[in-house]
Amino acid sequence: YLEAGDYDFAGRPSYSVAPPTTNHAWLTISGAPGTAPESVRITTTSPESALSTRLVRLENLTVHRAELTAPTRLGAAIWFEGCILSASNRTDSVTFAGPTSFTGGVFATHTRVKDTRDGFNGAILERDVALTNIGSDAFDNPGMIVDCTVDGIDSTGTDAHPDVVQYNGCFDNTIVYGLRALGCKSEGIFARDGASSERASNQAFVNVLIELRSSLLGQWLVPCDHLLFWHVTFVGNAFLVADDAGPPPKRTTLRNLSIRNSVFEKLMLDDSIVGDRDRERAVSNNHFIDTASFSKGVAPGDVASRGGSLSTLFTDPSGRDYRPSERSPLRRRVTTLLVPVDAAGRRLVPPAAIGALQ
Repeated sequence: YLEAGDYDFAGRPSYSVAPPTTNHAWLTISGAPGTAPESVRITTTSPESALSTRLVRLENLTVHRAELTAPTRLGAAIWFEGCILSASNRTDSVTFAGPTSFTGGVFATHTRVKDTRDGFNGAILERDVALTNIGSDAFDNPGMIVDCTVDGIDSTGTDAHPDVVQYNGCFDNTIVYGLRALGCKSEGIFARDGASSERASNQAFVNVLIELRSSLLGQWLVPCDHLLFWHVTFVGNAFLVADDAGPPPKRTTLRNLSIRNSVFEKLMLDDSIVGDRDRERAVSNNHFIDTASFSKGVAPGDVASRGGSLSTLFTDPSGRDYRPSERSPLRRRVTTLLVPVDAAGRRLVPPAAIGALQ
């Protein structure tokens, strides 16, 4: 337990008693009972005495502008529970904990990340993580996102390439569930494999709401087998699913694609990257606000639901309420449920609405 004050993330020096070796259980470092997370802060990391315990769980405290490391423990992992991770402002780049040092994984639950350039990079699990006032990527190469929120991304005055969710490379078994990202001057989902010749697989985006407020769009440019978007709402700008425009040879192809019960401001889906077997069944029961948004090669498999303004489709988009309005064509469209609840945890009862919120 730590009383109120500022601390160094450090173990004992080499000439003193060795720190605990936690190979099978977590060593929890927590704010003492009765302290607020804001009053107990880790602010520095001493390189000569960095905490090298293998499994470290930080609870009910703040990490402020400190880059935590685990220099001597292969497979070291860190878990933030009920913490605040903060820097000075949205342009301040701080790697609070990364996969290079914590090769056993970074985990965050019930945690706030604020006033910094980026969220976590390569975290295995982020659940109930709230990000506010950031300047670039909210989630970079995440493994699993559950019930997280983003309030504002703004890269103004920086050279950042901001994204709500970014993937670089090819990945297997990643899930984004219950994510609500509002007021984002960024791209939405951005995925590109770079120089990789491998294929991503088993990637799911379910109950995801992304509101873009810039000229940037979302892009999926990675070859993938089993890729699904169920009950997503992407408004503010387009989502491009296409071949990579980078150096040849072009190689983006999608197998077992499923886009269902979703709402898109504009979906630009290049049907040439979807196999003939998948083409008719890939896109089903969605709404496209832009009336010419999707490829005619895939459109016959979908319900012809297009057009309308945000104010007619949603309860109060200017107030960030993206539940379908009472007379919205998004309502009463789902008779066979794919998911039991919406992005806010509300139970779905058939006939349910399409999109991320009921």
